[in-house]
Amino acid sequence: MESDKNNSSPQTQSAEGLDLEAYVKLRTLLDSLECGALRFLLKESTGRGGRIDQLDQKLMPIIDWVWKQTIDVDCPDGYVDCQGVCVPYPCPN
Repeated sequence: MESDKNNSSPQTQSAEGLDLEAYVKLRTLLDSLECGALRFLLKESTGRGGRIDQLDQKLMPIIDWVWKQTIDVDCPDGYVDCQGVCVPYPCPN
């Protein structure tokens, strides 16, 4: 990952002022988290219940912290509270 910093392009902001380098870094982190969490959950055919509990214990504090940095209400307009997390789609049953 260290080499990625050396290859950054001179243009790091979009026309709208978005920090593109930070966006790409965040997107990369989230992609890795998603893939790793799914692989962890599905690694063994038995005991998945315990694995989801472990993931829930580790991820919920991060989710809570991030959302509390951006909103003062439960979930913003357009989002649904689904088992304690805000998502932009109807909560699956």
